[in-house]
Amino acid sequence: MLVIHGAGGHSGALWPLAALLAERGLDIAAVDLPLYGRTAVPNPGEVRYDDWVQLLIDLVAAEHDGRPLILLGASIGGMLSYEVAAHSPHVAAVAATCLLDPRDWRARAHMTRFGVFGILSGPLAALARGQLATAMIPMRCATGTRRPNRCRRR
Repeated sequence: MLVIHGAGGHSGALWPLAALLAERGLDIAAVDLPLYGRTAVPNPGEVRYDDWVQLLIDLVAAEHDGRPLILLGASIGGMLSYEVAAHSPHVAAVAATCLLDPRDWRARAHMTRFGVFGILSGPLAALARGQLATAMIPMRCATGTRRPNRCRRR
């Protein structure tokens, strides 16, 4: 089983669940997606969702040993699990939570801190160019977290 964390998380956050599954005899692996956990990325502003999908497809292919593989994804890790399974013949099953598709305006309205303004995030993203397009925004500042003071610059 490959465990895939969500945005703002890391592989270690899912280890309590992974440990319970390992106790039942499953072989477990968990990865940190680029930008999270202990990863180091030369150009963080250039990492895109499609990069995560390709990385996981490549990992699944490289580690394939003939045994059935289950992908367990949390939040955006669930969406990644689904995408990887759709592109890899080596995935036997997917267990996923919280499958919000940010392409759907209704999902954006519920998954952002700004409610209905989240609906505009898709069309407005097309206007971002240059440095604005690669600006890094912590997940806690964009998602439904209710403590806006944590997003101020320190």
